Parts: sequence; structure tokens; C-alpha cells
Amino acid sequence: MEMDSLLARVNRIEDAMQHPSDLIVRYLLNHDICLLYIEGIVDLQLCQESVVKPLLTFSPSSASLQNIIDSLAALGVGIKEDDGNIPQLLLNGSVILISRIHHQFLDVRLAKFEKRSIMEPEMEVTTRGPKDGFVEDLSANRSLIRKRLKTDQLRIESVTLGSYSHTPVEIYYIDGIADKELVKGIIRQIESMNVPFITDSSLIERALDRRKLKFLPIIQHTQRPDTVVCNLMEGRIVILVDGTPDAILLPAIFLNFMESPDDYYEMPVFGAVVKLLRLFAFVLSITLPSIYLAISTYHWALIPTKLLISFASSRSGVPYPLILEILLLEFIFEVLREAGIRFPKNVGQVVSIVGALVIGEAAVQAGFVSAPTIIVVAFTGIASYIVPKYSFGTSTRLLRFPLLAVATFAGLPGLLMGFSVIAAHFINTTSFGKPYMSLTSKVHGKSTAAWFINSVQKKD
Repeated sequence: MEMDSLLARVNRIEDAMQHPSDLIVRYLLNHDICLLYIEGIVDLQLCQESVVKPLLTFSPSSASLQNIIDSLAALGVGIKEDDGNIPQLLLNGSVILISRIHHQFLDVRLAKFEKRSIMEPEMEVTTRGPKDGFVEDLSANRSLIRKRLKTDQLRIESVTLGSYSHTPVEIYYIDGIADKELVKGIIRQIESMNVPFITDSSLIERALDRRKLKFLPIIQHTQRPDTVVCNLMEGRIVILVDGTPDAILLPAIFLNFMESPDDYYEMPVFGAVVKLLRLFAFVLSITLPSIYLAISTYHWALIPTKLLISFASSRSGVPYPLILEILLLEFIFEVLREAGIRFPKNVGQVVSIVGALVIGEAAVQAGFVSAPTIIVVAFTGIASYIVPKYSFGTSTRLLRFPLLAVATFAGLPGLLMGFSVIAAHFINTTSFGKPYMSLTSKVHGKSTAAWFINSVQKKD
């Protein structure tokens, strides 16, 4: 009967998991003990050396749970009672030991999921500072943060999301610096997510950002541990998701998207100058085509005579209006940009550069576009790359198209009006209660948490 009882328990476990082909079942000590694990997510060598071999030294009469635990003292072993938890434990990488004479079972944590090695993030390259970056393993990412913040004030709250994926999510903050009420509000918001699976941190970003017009990003993400640590010390909250190297930082304001990791390691004066340069280039990246269009169409008297003659001769063979010429070049530039990103790394840059040179030169010679327009659009595209955060640059580069529309119909006055509307939107935007255009990147005060909690309550 006892033998039948052990077999019945194992059969119930297999039935609950729908008999997966990678479920390994081994009987030891004359079928007194059953060992179960999922092949591929368990350290098999460690299992064989530290679990199977010690068990084979027991006799059936001495194989009590306590004796087994004593022999596995070097491993993480837990005594559990509910067999209903066994499928989830197996899927998390545990080795399960079931005894014939005990209703309890042992959970031996020997998970070994494949992961890539730690390397520098490709999208956040720096000239100084650390060269390590987050990977897709949550424990490895946690160790990179712990390595830099050896303080007991670092708090980590854990949440599991996804009815199918059961993805671990961790919320980090510094006790005494971060606003605890804001932390509680963020945790409640994450716990309320009812999703079947989590594959990336972007799903959490969408759940936390409850604005109707999600044009400006108010949540920042990074793959650099040093950036995470600096933001934690500034009072921000960091969210890490198992399976993705991108850490979520919030609240995030405009200045955060203008900062590069190099700014933490350079002299303050140099960093301030570079930030001004980025800000100037960002403004040009959304306004330069509109300024060129407005001046060339309505305010050509502002152009010096010799330069005006050069512009006129360059456009003499172009058969359509200037706005169509700019839109055509913008379309070509965006195609080349996306092609350069999607192509393999070894050929992406070559394709984009050669494509731009060949297409640009051929288009000028064929009379499809003029040389000044190519220069303006090319410089605009290059200026957009100076924004350190790719997500912010991707969102805001679309701003140039409504500005082009108003410049086409109203010239510089229309451009000024359109730019004023965009600036007003920037000023009126808040990131979890913090003004988006705040002059300091540090998070202060209790108003941030109060705003976030009130906004959640209103929308709920």
C-alpha cells in the first residue's frame, strides 16, 4: 500500500503537468524515494554529485527526511507539505524528493537557467565608467546592484506576475531617500496587473503610465547598473523584471533623458556644457526643417542674396514643392535609420551610410531633390542621435512633422505658435507628480506620492 501511495503521488504530479517529456522521474533505495526534476533547467552535475550520490549511501530504513536534509546541508533545502505546489516548484528549477513513508517532500533548489555573459550595453556606450551591464537573469542583475550598494538601507520588494509565466519582479528603493508612499502606490499598481504572461518590462511601463496622451516618456529604462545606483541615490524607484535586461526608473523628467552615463564621471563644468549642446541639438532636430521651410517659402528676404541665389539655382530643377521634397527625404532617412538598426551589426552601419551617400547623390543629379534640403534633413537626423536615451529620441522625433505642417501654412509665426504649444505640453506634463521640466533631477517631498495615489484612485 505504501508503494502504491508513492506511485499514486507521482502519477498525480505527472497528470497535473500533462506528462511533459522533459520531466525526469527516478526511483532510489528500492523505490523508497522518488526524485523528480525538469531536464534543462536543473544543474545535473550538481544534482548527481550532491543529491543522488549521498542518497545512495543510505539504507531504506535510515532514509528519513531529517537524515536526508543533514546530508544535503550545503544546498538550499526546504520541507514542504502541499503536493499541489510541486509542479510550480519543478518549473522554477527545483529538484523534488518524495519519500514513501512521509507525506511531506523536500524542495532542493538547483535551478540552472541558461544566460548570456555580462557585457557592456550596446545602446549606452560610454568612454569612462564601468563596462558591465544587466542580463536576462534577475539574480545576476541583483548582484550587480548589491556589488555597488553595500547598505542595509537598500530595500527590495518582490512580486510575481503572469498567470502562465509566473515572472518574478523586484522593486528597489533606498529607505530614507525614496518616498515610501510612492513605493507603496507603485507596488499596489503592479500587483493589480492581471496579465497572462510578462516577457518584457515594457508591459509594466504601460500599466504604470495611466495618461491618455502618452507622447512624452515619463519612465526611463537602462541596462547599466551604475545608472541604476545613481538614480536610487537620487530618490528614484527601480523595477527589475526577470527575463529582460532593461531596468525601469521612475519618476523620470526631461533632464534625465538629456543625461549620459558619462556625465557622472566627467568634470561638472564639462558635463553642463555638453548638456547644453544636447539641448540645443534636440531643439534643432525638431525645428530645423520647419525653419528652413518657413524662411525659404515665406521669409526669403532673411536669406543673404548670394545664398538665396544658390538655393534658387539648386531648386530650379525640382518639380514639386519644398514641403514634399522635405517629406520625401525624411521618409528615406527614416527607412535608412530602421534598416541600419534591423540589419546585422556587421553590415547595418555600412548599409545606412552607403545607402545615404548613393541615394543622396543620385537624387540630386536626377533633380528629385536639392542639395540644401539634403543638408538640412541629414543634419536634423544626425542631431536627433545626440539624445542619449533612444526611447526619448524615438518619441520626440515625430514632433518635427506637426511643426512642418504649421510652417507650410503660416511660416515663422505658425512655427512659433506650434513650438509654443509643444513647450506648453512639456511644462504641463508631470512624471508621477514631479514637474517634467524640473531643473533638478533629484526627487524631493511627499507631493509626488500624494499625486500618484490620488490619480490612481480617481481613475479606479
